[in-house]
Order: sequence, then C-alpha cells, then structure tokens
Amino acid sequence: MNKGIACFQAGCTGNDGQFYFSSSSYNGLFCVDNYLHDAKLVGFFEGESLTKSEIHFEALKFGGEIFFFPRFGQGVSVFDESSGGIMFCAIPEKKIAFVQLLRMREKVLLIPYSIESPFVLFNLETKNYEALYDVNKKIRSHLGNKVFFPRHAGVVYNDNIYLAVSRSDYVLKVSMNFENIELLHLDIRDKLLSLSVIDNEMLCTFDNPNIVVNFDPMTNKAVEIPVICDEENDYPYQSIAKWDDRWVLIPVAARNIYVKYGLHKEFLPLKSDMSRFLNAEENGNRLLGNYCFDNGNIIWFPKDGNIIILSDSGDVISDHISIDEHQLNACRLKYLIEGNDGISPLYEDGKNCKLDTLIDLLCRES
Repeated sequence: MNKGIACFQAGCTGNDGQFYFSSSSYNGLFCVDNYLHDAKLVGFFEGESLTKSEIHFEALKFGGEIFFFPRFGQGVSVFDESSGGIMFCAIPEKKIAFVQLLRMREKVLLIPYSIESPFVLFNLETKNYEALYDVNKKIRSHLGNKVFFPRHAGVVYNDNIYLAVSRSDYVLKVSMNFENIELLHLDIRDKLLSLSVIDNEMLCTFDNPNIVVNFDPMTNKAVEIPVICDEENDYPYQSIAKWDDRWVLIPVAARNIYVKYGLHKEFLPLKSDMSRFLNAEENGNRLLGNYCFDNGNIIWFPKDGNIIILSDSGDVISDHISIDEHQLNACRLKYLIEGNDGISPLYEDGKNCKLDTLIDLLCRES
C-alpha cells in the first residue's frame, strides 16, 4: 500500500468513539481509531473544491451530527453519523474567512478573520444562518476598517461577548443581542493574542510570551500573572485552557508546557520535550497547530502530519496518521467521473477546474 500522511485541520470524536477530521491539505472527511492508526476516507465535502486546502477550522458535535465550520470554505458541512451522509449548508457571502466559533446554546457565532467578512450566526437545529452586517458597521465606528481578530479572539462572559482585537491591547464588549458594542482598553502596551475564561476568570495572552493577564471587564483592571520560565521564550501562547484541575498555557510552537493550580498561583513548567517529535523545522518554526482534549490528554495535530499526545503526567507519544493514497485518488476520480458537484466552480479564471483536477489525479496514478 502506498501510504501518505493525513494532515488534520478540524475534527472531534463521534458517538461511535472514532475521531472524524477534515484534512488541511485537500477536500476529504476521514475517521481514525485512537488517533494512531490508519485513517479511512468517509467522503468528500460537496460544494468545495477537491483540491482546496484549509477548508475548515473547527468541528462541533451536536446530537448525532458533526458540524465542520469553514475557514476558507464556502459553507458549513454536516456529517450525519447514523446515515453516513454529508450535508452542505452554503454561506454565499463575499469574502468569508473565519477564525473561531462561540457556542451560544443552539446557535454558533462565527468570528471572521477581518472586519471585511461578516460575523455569522448559525443555527445548529435549523441549519440556517444570519450575516450580522450591523455588528461589522458598529465595530468600524470604533476602530475603522482595518480590524483583525486572532485565532482565539472571543469568549462569552457574564452575558456578554468579548473579542480581542489583533495587533492591539483593545477588547470589544458586545451585548448578546448584538445591539451594544463598547471598546475596552487593557493598557498593557503589547499585542493581544487570545482571550479565555477559566473558573469564571477572564485571561489574556499576548505576543510577548512572558505576559499573562487576568482581566476584569467590570472594573477594567488588568493584573499580570507570573510565568516562571527556565528557558528563553521566543514564541507566544495561542490560548489558555482548563486541563483537569490545572490551567495550562497552550503553546504555538513545540516547547515547554506551563501549568498553574488555581487563581493565586504562578505558571510553572511541566517538563515535556515535544520538539523532537516534529519533522524538520519550517522557516525555523516548530509549529504545533490545532489541538483538542481527550481522556485527560492534550492532542496536537501539527501540519507535518505527526500526532503528539501529552498525558497529564508529562509523558509524550507521537505517530503518523496514514492514508492509502491510491485508494484516495481512486475515490476522487470516481467522484468526479460520476458528475458530482464537488468541484466549485466548474470554470474559474477561464480554466476548466474539473478537467484540470482529473488530469492531475491521473498523472499521480501513472
């Protein structure tokens, strides 16, 4: 069997215990047992190009369905675990590019990468969406047209939505009905990277990895939390998460993990050498990529194809998720030849996209 690497982009564990994920390299829904076995192709996401990369950024399980939300895709894809079918819910707005979702009961708020894309409210029950152009308009009135949001920009806290503004130390406070928007200033003089809420405390990370802040939006007071480092910190932390009874700084790059126990404690290193499990550095960066929590472990999915599992004791294991490339390409050919509408659009910039894809696949198999 000609094995390749299945690169993860967004996924979650289904009701059957298998992990379902969208590939970061191309259109494809895969499933795998226990993260460390060969991946099986489940199907393709209709409405998206077969060769498009980074279609989704996050997945969410709701009832017996798994929802895949678009990063650069054209809409929300819904996988029905019982039937095995994949539904496509188009979001035909211009320039959609999302970085995060916020769960709001039966609805999900999709946060755009920039103010050029609308905020979108998606209903998990009806599978309908609403583009919130008024929110964009109100944010522009505070900050102008050049507004961007980081990967972990938003949180819901005390019946309000808070959004970190990239390249600044400003936070937007948005009412749950989206009617009122207020601009808050942390006065930290560094660039915000993420907001998190843990144990009813709002926490912030910045481009400077040595700065972690506990922010009280009611008083506008920001208190720094010490990070006790025993190494030189070059890369920031993408977010802060709850890991069992600990708060943990989630790193952007392969490095030490820092944890703390409770509000009035400092962050201390949890020894774990993860860098040796990554392939050759890309542009000098050992980037860890997306992550999730499962059975007390933190699972990272770097784009080089390695899966890195960190246990609560600090032990690290790693392996590849492999795919049968011949079988995958055969399924792609069959999908195209049968006339499925997976290639969107058929013609783009004067080129026949479907024909070009067929030729490319045939060349791979020759």
